[in-house]
This record gives sequence, structure tokens and C-alpha cells, in this order.
Amino acid sequence: TFALHLLDEIKSRFSSRQVDAVFEGVSRRVAASAPERDPDASHKTQVDNAVEFLNSQGYVARREQCSNGQVLHIGNCPYEDLRQANPELCQMDLNLVTSMLETEPECMGVMAQGADTCSYLIRAQDNALTHV
Repeated sequence: TFALHLLDEIKSRFSSRQVDAVFEGVSRRVAASAPERDPDASHKTQVDNAVEFLNSQGYVARREQCSNGQVLHIGNCPYEDLRQANPELCQMDLNLVTSMLETEPECMGVMAQGADTCSYLIRAQDNALTHV
């Protein structure tokens, strides 16, 4: 596919560090197109807003409450045919979620490694701006 060739070309022309920088830039651009995060919103609302944005981008995301915070599940991988050979894509999505929530979630499993969804734990106490 065109996308696979594009990724292969980028990876063949640039160092690993440069490739990472390209993917970080893409995730920042996508996050910048998301609605601005409301620091006064509850932890649940912040994650719900991220879910809504991710769904508008085709990710089929949902939130689940757990004792440690919220779990973000992403059920549709836009890179399904590319993810096995390009783990940078999974990191790009993690960077996107981190940018939107201003906290780095804990990866609980990814579809690229056989999980049903890509799942991320967002601990309530991790986000200094959270009002619970």
C-alpha cells in the first residue's frame, strides 16, 4: 500500500531519532486539532472528551472506570495493516493521548501484540490539573 511504502521510505532515509521526531510531530499536530483541554473538568470528563475526539478520528474509543482511574480502550486501529512492522505508530497514538490529557497513561495492552483493544490506564492522581 502507499502508506506502507511511505513509512518504509521515511525509515530508510532518516535515523531512528529523526523518525521518532517525525511521529512525535504528527501526534502533536493531531492533538492540536482536538478541542482544548479544560483543566477545571473532572478526570472522567477529560477522558470522555479525549474519547469523543478519538472517535471523531475513527478510533472507536471508549472509557471504563476502574479503581485506579480511567481505562481508555481503542477498538479500531487506523494502522491495522501497518502496525506489526511499524511500532512507531503505536507510540504515536500513545503520544497523542498523552498530549490530549497532559499525562502519560500506562499501556495495558495493544492490538499489535494480540490484545482485543489498545488499552491505557490513566490514573487520576497522575494528572496534576485533575479536579476529582
